[in-house]
Amino acid sequence: KGPLGHWNVRAGHYILPFGLLESHDTERLLLATLEPFSLGIKLDTGLELFGFQGPLDYALSVSQGVGRRRLTDVDGDKLVVGRLGWDREAFTVGLSGLIGKVLQAEEAELNGGSLYEKRLALDLTTKNMGPLIVRMEGILGENGGPHTQTVGGGLVLADYALSPKLELNLKVGHWQERGGRDFLGAGLTYQVVKGLFIRVADTYQFGQEERNVAAVQL
Repeated sequence: KGPLGHWNVRAGHYILPFGLLESHDTERLLLATLEPFSLGIKLDTGLELFGFQGPLDYALSVSQGVGRRRLTDVDGDKLVVGRLGWDREAFTVGLSGLIGKVLQAEEAELNGGSLYEKRLALDLTTKNMGPLIVRMEGILGENGGPHTQTVGGGLVLADYALSPKLELNLKVGHWQERGGRDFLGAGLTYQVVKGLFIRVADTYQFGQEERNVAAVQL
């Protein structure tokens, strides 16, 4: 850790500093962000420099591009990810970039192969709006290979506190890559006691592939 957190160095396995991943990890939530489709990776092993200066925060990561795979799967290419954020009283906005080779997960439907990716993202999180929190992300990019392809999409997540213990959760998203996918989701979160939650949600994916998932979580 550097002085007062203005600069810090992290080495190991960590969440990549891209878009909403920087502030909102949905792995244990029922309404998830789009990185299984938009990036094909969330966690990676590498080296990260991050910190803040006044209202600006920054992060720059150089990693292996293998996600949760073994390091023996590395072929020497690196994945570079960076984000610059601006923290204001009413909102937080960030600009992210990603370039490099990613060993794709099964969710990306690329049979576990590598893909050279370029991505730009703009994310926005509202604050001080009473019971409402809105998180938005727009992504535009390019997939390399024999046939270069432009990809992109967006996501809106909203959480509204109906009472001190009950929260309404909503999701709307779209991802365009070899055909489009659209996502609609809604759910409720109830806090039983401090640290213990019950969540119910239903997510509908349609377009290129249709599926409906209803889930209950404790």
